[in-house]
Amino acid sequence: MQPKILAQPERIHPEGMAEWFRRRAMRAPEKPALSFQGETLTYGEFQTRIERAAAMLAAGGVQRGDRVAVLAFNHPQTLVLLFAASRIGAILVPLNYRLSPVELRDIIIDAGAHTLISDARNVEAIDSVRGALGCQRHLLFGGSRDGWESMEAALAAAPASVALMGGQPDDMAVLIYTSGPTGRPKA
Repeated sequence: MQPKILAQPERIHPEGMAEWFRRRAMRAPEKPALSFQGETLTYGEFQTRIERAAAMLAAGGVQRGDRVAVLAFNHPQTLVLLFAASRIGAILVPLNYRLSPVELRDIIIDAGAHTLISDARNVEAIDSVRGALGCQRHLLFGGSRDGWESMEAALAAAPASVALMGGQPDDMAVLIYTSGPTGRPKA
């Protein structure tokens, strides 16, 4: 007996990662999306954070194709930034907190990061190499430090959202670096 070939289901064409999440949030904004350390965010709350973060990045000069590097331990803010960067056509560069300051420097320079975001627990790793990075903006969340712009303050000052941008399903959203036996990290 021949296997039955099913017609392809209607394909969802979300126009990019941020649009995919936005559409999900519109369908059920009250449903839980993420729980972390005793706090649960609904899809609607999560989308509101994404919109505000996208507006904050855009207000700071991040444009389509720019890289936004993030050095942080696991935290919902990293996911917010992933979708926020995608929302404006930027590319998130997650950084491994286990790397040395020199390795982090090499990755940030190679990626050409426009904006660098760190959490308070990892900021010292960047401070020793910060002068060589060439980033146009340095944001810190979860604390304060001289020479770093408070991400919380930047979010509070940002508009609620930015204009919709026509993303494509194959837009680059994340640039991940790995290292191997040859030494230098590669994207």
